[in-house]
Amino acid sequence: MNLATAPEAALVEAAATPPVTLAGVCGTVVTPQAFLDALAPAYAAREAQFASQGFAPIRRAWLDRAARLGQPITARTMTETLSGRFETVDETGALVLDGDTGRRAIPAADIFF
Repeated sequence: MNLATAPEAALVEAAATPPVTLAGVCGTVVTPQAFLDALAPAYAAREAQFASQGFAPIRRAWLDRAARLGQPITARTMTETLSGRFETVDETGALVLDGDTGRRAIPAADIFF
């Protein structure tokens, strides 16, 4: 989350979503401490939900809000770059990419749109 400053758009990849700041979008300056104070109760609620109900409801809520679901993306791991359709996030939290070599679960990667 960029609170006050963000990289210049010229410094990110051409197809990337332009970086923005909370201050620039909302006109409100929020300190990192105030942001964390507001975020902590929401995090605690999700953590309690995970402890009592497991990952499934969190996964569903995340997928309901996921950007670019069903669209082409690129996933860069430490060893390879894969492109394909962002299909879902599986029950383990891995991103599922449907590409030229078939359906693949990717547990960790940098994602580019």
